[in-house]
Amino acid sequence: MRLFNRSFSLSQLWRLRWCIGKAFLRFMNPTVFFNIVRVCYSKQLRLVHVKGLPYYVMLEPTSHCNLHCPMCARTILGVESRKPTQMDISTFNAIFRKLAPYQMLIAFWNFGEPLLNEDLFEMIRVADRKRIISAITTNGVLLDERKASLLVGSGLDYIAISLDAGRPETYRKYRPEGKFETVVSGIEFLSRERRRQQRGNPFIEVTCLVMRDNEMELDILKAIAMRSGADKVSFKKVSFVKDTMAFDPSSFLPSDPRFLSSVHKKPSNKARYKSFCRIPWEHMVINADGTVVPCCQDFGNLEPMGNLATDSLENIWNGENFQKIREKILRTPHEIELCSRWCSERDFDHGTFI
Repeated sequence: MRLFNRSFSLSQLWRLRWCIGKAFLRFMNPTVFFNIVRVCYSKQLRLVHVKGLPYYVMLEPTSHCNLHCPMCARTILGVESRKPTQMDISTFNAIFRKLAPYQMLIAFWNFGEPLLNEDLFEMIRVADRKRIISAITTNGVLLDERKASLLVGSGLDYIAISLDAGRPETYRKYRPEGKFETVVSGIEFLSRERRRQQRGNPFIEVTCLVMRDNEMELDILKAIAMRSGADKVSFKKVSFVKDTMAFDPSSFLPSDPRFLSSVHKKPSNKARYKSFCRIPWEHMVINADGTVVPCCQDFGNLEPMGNLATDSLENIWNGENFQKIREKILRTPHEIELCSRWCSERDFDHGTFI
């Protein structure tokens, strides 16, 4: 999943100036710079043995979640193969030492709610000391004054907060265990803490999955988010609702076709794979137990690549499993279950944070 796949206004770019500066300094590091060059070279030539190493990673602090949202893969699939796990700081440090020389960005999220892990703030601090850009996405339910202060103080660069409605009664349909007012207060806490600590970061983006019952509330949601101190509001397409006998995705999908992801437009296989998937050439997903998977759509560890807590980065990145996945992506992507069934980016019409 791309982090900065959206356009930004001049005022928003100004608010991102510390992050842009950090990225520039990081890019000027010779190890990082030449690693990116090698990755781009390998990607351009479609080499299954990548000459460089991943320069941004999605690292999961926890696979636990405090909500059971009806449109989420966690709720629909159950994903029993994923044992609930929380990454401790010693495991993180062991993994980080292997990643740090090459990273531009670490996104601290995947299948769980990051704020459930109290070690998250130290993880972000460790990344910040190396000038690595850090980002999290959260449902915002646990974002109280203490956590807001810790996030700002940790050096976090970017946070996406899911609001998903303009009215409390609509919010409860999608986040039945959450509380609309609590999430709005969390945005206000973060904005206030930035001012109190005299910092420009984190950049606060409020995200909304556009669905059947909230698509008429987008203007209300935007006004509330901006009034609460958000820097940007993004309306995103639902990337996952499984079509089964027991579940009717139409109850969630919006009527406005602009907000329908291609995965719900039932494209042909030819259209589905018209673009080259660059993810296994430049990006790594690391679960809370250290298991590496090829992308964030591997909810149940269907394609484990290795474990970074116990093996080296080089052995996993160019190991047999990763090379086989790259080969299939180049030749027969329809044979990969992750790509043919779950991928929300099949034509790079991106999905969203959940």
